[in-house]
Amino acid sequence: MPLDIDSAWFSPPDRDYAAEQNLRRALADLPDDQREVIVLHIWGELTFSEIGDLLSVSSNTAASRYRYALAKLRGSMFAKEDSCADSR
Repeated sequence: MPLDIDSAWFSPPDRDYAAEQNLRRALADLPDDQREVIVLHIWGELTFSEIGDLLSVSSNTAASRYRYALAKLRGSMFAKEDSCADSR
């Protein structure tokens, strides 16, 4: 499932365009199965049980993919923040 980097997912009042772009890049770098669960859970507001049914996996597998994806996103976002701080 390709991720369109330029698609608008939300419009917060005070947009942080750099952080938003960093998050989009980090999402695009996730394995497809993990990105799919993140999108379905956060933006689709589906439960892990619903995601499991939709993807033909157990709810535990959906939850595990979500946890792995969050860990990768955290690592990616913190690494990006650290590299930005180092360049100042």
